[in-house]
Amino acid sequence: MKPLQGKDQARPGVDPSAHAALAGGPLRPTADASSTQPQSDSSAIPRTRPPASVRAREQLEHEAGLTRGLPAKETWTGTLPHSAPAMSVRDSVAVDDEWLTAHVLKLRSGLAAAATEQIERAVQEFADAGLRFDREPLASHPAAAEFIGKAPIRVLQIYRHHAVATRLATKLIEMGCDANACDELHNTVLMYAAKHGLTRLVEFLLADCPELALHRLNFYGRNAAMIAQANGNTQVLAMLVEAGILLNPPNAAIIYFEANRERFTGAHAQEAYEQLWHLLQRTHYMNLADATGKTLIFHAVLNQDVEAVRFLCRRSDYPDLSLRDHDHKSVFDYAALIGDDVKRREIIDALKALRSEMRPVGAHRKKDH
Repeated sequence: MKPLQGKDQARPGVDPSAHAALAGGPLRPTADASSTQPQSDSSAIPRTRPPASVRAREQLEHEAGLTRGLPAKETWTGTLPHSAPAMSVRDSVAVDDEWLTAHVLKLRSGLAAAATEQIERAVQEFADAGLRFDREPLASHPAAAEFIGKAPIRVLQIYRHHAVATRLATKLIEMGCDANACDELHNTVLMYAAKHGLTRLVEFLLADCPELALHRLNFYGRNAAMIAQANGNTQVLAMLVEAGILLNPPNAAIIYFEANRERFTGAHAQEAYEQLWHLLQRTHYMNLADATGKTLIFHAVLNQDVEAVRFLCRRSDYPDLSLRDHDHKSVFDYAALIGDDVKRREIIDALKALRSEMRPVGAHRKKDH
């Protein structure tokens, strides 16, 4: 019985900078920073952190006031999510559609041009007006909708290891941007911080973002701890491991595939492939290596399972064929050892077809870990 086709979503883009980030290589910005030279990542992050009971009481009082229909001008200015400093009331700045659009465009153009002063000025003006990216009127503004999920990542792509990256990313998250924002290949804010050794940003994310996705994997099956280790950022690595992030997390897809080999043939094949498909949809198990450095495609080849190899190669979260296991062997090395001539040829043909299709991506992929 033929397995599922696995056509679940479009393949991600092939932006060179993004692919370098995924493979653990340098997260190169797409534009140079402005003439303002950022300083080292040693400045402290000012933070207002009232007791949890005070924060809860302030929010309850504010929500109760809204329920009673208090005037909109009595905007709650208590401690906001992510332990953000209290915002000033909006009465100090006249906010209308024209003002809002002008400042949104200022921030957008600043992010596009990597203009440090322009970005910081626009963000501060939003803060002075008591605005947040996750609340009205910014939340529904057509030109500002992308800020929640993209602005922190763009800042980290521009400034990388500099202190301004920590300062701006922290400010944006405090103002409602997503702490779990990610790029096209699912590198999160935490992964960028781990890549560049931004200890203060990691500290902020771990301490002040309760919904932080600690264990998320990027497209290449790497979590933040694995990225920190690959780039020699031992201080960040220690913080992440202490937070519970594993350097060798178990791969549920490999475990299921090996434990149910007999189900992938015969009458139960369709059901087995459906279960495997759902596991791969849950997270990026495709390229998460086991304790020996082998990913799921290695296991399919070692089991000489032609249909499993074809199934994996057809998925949008395609296998990384450039990987080598702890014995420094590639999946092609193991395929060449298959004794059955027909199976060997069919498996190698499937692997070559995928490699040919993804060659433009592989050309930009960094192989430093």
